[in-house]
Amino acid sequence: FLDFYSMETILFLVLWETSCDDVWLHNDGPYELIVLHFLLGVAYYMEREGELSFCLDMCSWIIVAYLSLVAVAITIFLIYPINQGSFFWMGCLYKSLHNIIWK
Repeated sequence: FLDFYSMETILFLVLWETSCDDVWLHNDGPYELIVLHFLLGVAYYMEREGELSFCLDMCSWIIVAYLSLVAVAITIFLIYPINQGSFFWMGCLYKSLHNIIWK
């Protein structure tokens, strides 16, 4: 049995585009909402740090230092959970559509 709702975790589901609230809740809608708002806040904070360092005639290395942390946060909180939920089901779907024997 393939749960085709799990394949939608690649997409960013917004609440008003789903057929019911259960689909949005099942596909980690609240998690994506919280993480995307967090990452948006981090991006605005980085922009503010860059603007502040420019106004104070500081070196812009602080942006480079924070950028590595932002890349790690994006990878851990957004890309890794989406891939964990999607690649497994896509592999199952590919195998079932092309009659590949399960091993």
